[in-house]
Amino acid sequence: MFGQSEQGITRQAFDQLVREMPEYSRLEAKVGAGVGAEYRGMCWDQVGHACDVVRGQWCLSLRNPLPAKPSGPSFAPEVKARGNDFANIKQTVIVMFDREKGRIEQREKELKALREQAQSAALRRKLDKPVEVEPIKSPQWEQVGHRRFVKAGTSRGEALKYAVEKDVQHKPAYEKVLDTYATKDGSLPLGRDATIVFKIYQEIVKEGPHYRGMSTMTLSDVPYPSSVGGSWLLKTWILGRPSGSLPRGDLAWADWAMFHFGGIMNAQPFPDGNKRIARTVYALMILSGGMKFQAPSDKVGAELAHMR
Repeated sequence: MFGQSEQGITRQAFDQLVREMPEYSRLEAKVGAGVGAEYRGMCWDQVGHACDVVRGQWCLSLRNPLPAKPSGPSFAPEVKARGNDFANIKQTVIVMFDREKGRIEQREKELKALREQAQSAALRRKLDKPVEVEPIKSPQWEQVGHRRFVKAGTSRGEALKYAVEKDVQHKPAYEKVLDTYATKDGSLPLGRDATIVFKIYQEIVKEGPHYRGMSTMTLSDVPYPSSVGGSWLLKTWILGRPSGSLPRGDLAWADWAMFHFGGIMNAQPFPDGNKRIARTVYALMILSGGMKFQAPSDKVGAELAHMR
């Protein structure tokens, strides 16, 4: 299988081949069988892009490998340089799984350190000004048609401006997200699983790619994992934090807002729009905690995200 003389491989045979790779087995042992199945499906699609898919098989093409797929890094140039045969494609798959596991483990270390900073109230000190609770009397409402909005200058208005940034054409989507998911009872706006955050992603990133694939490049060149690995990091290390209750008005909301902001940019769990989602989740956390809004600087964002 995947030998020099072979002309094709079915999805079923590919799955069996991948399961026999030690590099894949080590990755699956870390993320679980369910996420492992996602990896095999993504890899079948991603690697098949360097071949023709005919009657459900990968078949080597007489023409050059197809250009990079818009959904993520492509290794087609590497396959071409090695001769574009199945044996070389197999080696490329091995490299991808091995480096994907390395990326996940590196991001785990960084997310653990970020969580420790949130727990020790260190993240709020990275903001330019001391954290304050939003005065109850501050909201000022204005009527727009049949809807009422908080005027700019209050926390809601500043939070919306920050979340939208330059994505002005989709401003109504950000308004809908803040109005729908910001809480008033001290509960976490994202809940404790991935349901809400992926609904937010679908609301804001209307036409994102299906996935961001694995890369054969070194960790220093591409430090973040695929969107499958990033999603696993999101569910395992970010969502549901803090684990205990957090009363509205507690200044610790600022620490956990910073944690979610930096964590999402660090893990890169979505195929596209991670910075947009990170800003929006930060805004949701600040509003839900009853904090006076202030945005982290770009320098602090880069520091928290560890995007080398």
